Amino acid sequence: FVEEGQSLRFEDGDSAYLNRTPASAGNRTTWTFSCWVKRGNLSTDQDLLSYYASGLNETIRITSNNTILRYCVDTSGTVNRVLVQTNAVIRDPSAWYHIVITEDTTEATNTDRVKIYVNGVQQTINATVWPALNWQSYINSTVPHSLGGTQGYLDGYLANVAFIDGQALTPTSFGEYRNTLWKPKSDTDIQALTFGTNGFYLAFEDSSAIGDDTSGNAN
Repeated sequence: FVEEGQSLRFEDGDSAYLNRTPASAGNRTTWTFSCWVKRGNLSTDQDLLSYYASGLNETIRITSNNTILRYCVDTSGTVNRVLVQTNAVIRDPSAWYHIVITEDTTEATNTDRVKIYVNGVQQTINATVWPALNWQSYINSTVPHSLGGTQGYLDGYLANVAFIDGQALTPTSFGEYRNTLWKPKSDTDIQALTFGTNGFYLAFEDSSAIGDDTSGNAN
């Protein structure tokens, strides 16, 4: 897999994560998150991209049931704003999975507002709550964002992590079939994308500067 670059190892026992607080909000209705993940421990809640503060919980998570979950609960702790997850599970610790989640709450049809892809294939979703029309996520706002969790810590590897501010892209922006296998596109191809204000690309190529954004945004 790492023919195009390197990965970053997360050990859940170390409570390790990366974090950033954007200086200004980006597009809070439309964005794309893409990453390649190789799992270590299974069957625990493990956050990929998340925000937790003052009772407002919002996350993209691999659940203890090994599904992929997009979730947001408001400050009362009782009202779900988004609760969408895959029917399929990802539980092979020897495999790399490419996960892409797009959100576009400007879509008129609620089932088009969140899409989840694994290895280039759009997943069947079990949705308890779709986001409301034009709902604004706290992801891409001026709150602390974390990669790898602050409550459910990731155990495994991340590679080729990208966030696109303002566009709902398809997996072909980040991956492609080569010799019938789904593989990451080159860093050059991904860096040519339009990332938007808070967009970033983490290729983990420099072990002395793990969180360097090579999208050109310096995020």
